[in-house]
Order: sequence, then C-alpha cells, then structure tokens
Amino acid sequence: LESCSTELGAGAWLCECALWSEWVHVGCAKPTTACQLLEIKAETCLPALMGHGTMAWLSAQYCRSYHSAVVTACPPNAAWPSDLEVPFTEFGDLVFK
Repeated sequence: LESCSTELGAGAWLCECALWSEWVHVGCAKPTTACQLLEIKAETCLPALMGHGTMAWLSAQYCRSYHSAVVTACPPNAAWPSDLEVPFTEFGDLVFK
C-alpha cells in the first residue's frame, strides 16, 4: 500500500463530503501540533437546516451540487475525490453553477 501524508492549514475542511453524501473514509488524521477540531454531524446538522425556509432551500441546492461533483469527479477530467479534496467543490463553483 502507498503511504502519504498531507498537512492541513488553518480553516481547512476534512471530510466535508461526508456531510453531503454517503462516504467511506480511507486513512486517518493525526495532529502534529495543538489544534482545534469542529465536528459537524450530518444526522443533526441537516435536519436543523431543513427547519428554516431559505436555509433549507440553500442547503438542498448546495447538497445537490456537491453530490454531483463527488459522483462525477474522476480521471481524466479531475482527480478522484478524497477526504481532503473533492474537485470543483469550492463554494463559488457550487453556488454559481
């Protein structure tokens, strides 16, 4: 098996794809310095968003766009999606499609 290591900077997302799709994690995350981590659980976050009209609509649109990017990301047009990155899922890419 190939081993790799990636350092994440401040404000980086880890596994955002798990919020918007069924996702299988590969690998592990280990801090090398003191850090803060915010865990967002899809099973509680998404129902809370769905209870608010405009936020429900925006969340649903964002989810559809994000999921579409996940399932279409593949070589040769893009890299495979990972826990660290899903091609074409920058906020502007998704919202202004």
